[in-house]
Parts: sequence; C-alpha cells; structure tokens
Amino acid sequence: SDLDPVAKIQAQDEAYYGSISLEMAKSGDWLTPRFLDRYALVKPPLLYWLQAAGIKALGHIVGNNVGNSGAERKALALRWPSIFAGSATVALVFAWLLMEGVPLAAAAAGAILLLSSHLFFVLSRIGLTDALLTLETALAMFALARDPKLASRASLWTFGLASGAALMTKGIAGLFSWLALALLC
Repeated sequence: SDLDPVAKIQAQDEAYYGSISLEMAKSGDWLTPRFLDRYALVKPPLLYWLQAAGIKALGHIVGNNVGNSGAERKALALRWPSIFAGSATVALVFAWLLMEGVPLAAAAAGAILLLSSHLFFVLSRIGLTDALLTLETALAMFALARDPKLASRASLWTFGLASGAALMTKGIAGLFSWLALALLC
C-alpha cells in the first residue's frame, strides 16, 4: 500500500528500514544491519543508527504516555530522524534568509513555501532517508554559501560533517555537496 497516494511513496521502504533498526536496537549489533537474518548493506547505516537510538531513547520516554499504542510509539521512535530533519531544514532556510538580509516576512514566506511542498512535507514525516539527506545537503550548502573558500574552521567543519553525514545517509546521492564544491572551485 502507498503511504502517500499522490507521491506514490511505498510503505515497504519505511517498513524495511524500520525492521533493520528494530533489529539493531533489539540485538545490540549496531555494526551490521540485518533484515530477516541476512546482511542489509543496501544503504549506508546512519538512518538505521538514528532510528535504533530513537527506539532505545524514545521508546522509554514515549512509553509512559497514556493512550499511545505500542505501534504508535514505535512509529514515532522510527520517524523522529525525519521529523527532526524536516523541522531543522525549515529552521535553517528561515535563518539563512534572515542572515542574507531578507526581511522577516520574506524569510517566513520562504520557510512556509518549503513547508507547503507536498513532497517535502510527506518525506519529513516518514522513516526514509530523504529528509535527512535534504537537511545535510542544505547545511553543507549553507556553510559553502557563507564561506565559499571554507577558510574559517566553523565553515570547514560544518561542510565536512554535513557532507560526511550525507554520504552515510544515502551513499552516492550524498556527493551532491562535494559536486557543488568542485564546481565552485
């Protein structure tokens, strides 16, 4: 079945990633992702690690809420990386526009326009790699835009960590920020 009939996002992807993360949290083996007792080396492990950490941390915190079923708690714990990444991306866009001297109303409009994107909104609410990759790429581009030569230590570290995290999130798709740096040079 589709999670989103408009964007045609399949439920099986979220279930696959979630199953791997649940197994990581349960077994304590954080180094080798497994699905149905087989190696699951299709994607880099950052999303799995974050989801498994969410199961460990949020599973206990959210577990005390009355009215939440176990499935709802697990879904929240598995989706928190995407929810956080979507929120952080909107905040980054807003702050970036303000730093560029854009009026407050225009910066707010930029953040609202991003939120109004159906695909961004949906991908920021489900346990897939896309919201994380979007945040990491936007953060790397922010560092590059603020300091094109990456001369300051903060810019260099921000770009490097965000680009590295992008690679650890989605593999070759995480090379976009490095491609932008190469074109800038």
